[in-house]
Amino acid sequence: MMFCLNLSYHLQHQPENTYFAGITPPPYEPSVTTITALLDPIIKQLQHFYHGQVIRTYRHQAGITKRVVLLPAIGDLPAIRKALGFARVTSHHFCSFCTLHKSDIENLNSGTWKLRKGTEVIAAAEQWRQALTKKKQEFIFKNHSVRWSSLH
Repeated sequence: MMFCLNLSYHLQHQPENTYFAGITPPPYEPSVTTITALLDPIIKQLQHFYHGQVIRTYRHQAGITKRVVLLPAIGDLPAIRKALGFARVTSHHFCSFCTLHKSDIENLNSGTWKLRKGTEVIAAAEQWRQALTKKKQEFIFKNHSVRWSSLH
C-alpha cells in the first residue's frame, strides 16, 4: 500500500488517498526474482511522475511542472535489502551503507568506515544487470554485494 504523506494525517489512510501497489504471494518469503517482477510494473506506472507533470492551478493558469520522487522501502531489514538490491546481513559486505567487511564487524570506530557512494552502487548494479552469464553476475555480486533493482 502507498499513502500520500503530504496530506493531513487523518486523510492519509482513506481509501481514495491510497494506492494498492501489490502483495507478495504467500506462504514463503519472496525471492529476488519475485520482488523484481512485482516492483517493475509499479516503477513503470509511477515513472512519469519522476519526469514531471504540468499541473494547472488558479495561480498558474498555464500550468506549472511538478516532479514527484517515490521510494517505497518500508519493511523488515531482509525485505528492504532484497528490494533495494543489497546482499543479506550475513554476506561478506554486510552493511548497505558502508564497505566494511564481515571480518571487521567489531570495528566500532565509524570514522574508519568508507561510506558507499550512490554512483558506485548504481554502477555495480548496472554491471550486474548487463552481465551475460549467471557466473558473471555472481562474481559482481560477491565483490560489491549489489545486484540490479528497478528502484535504482
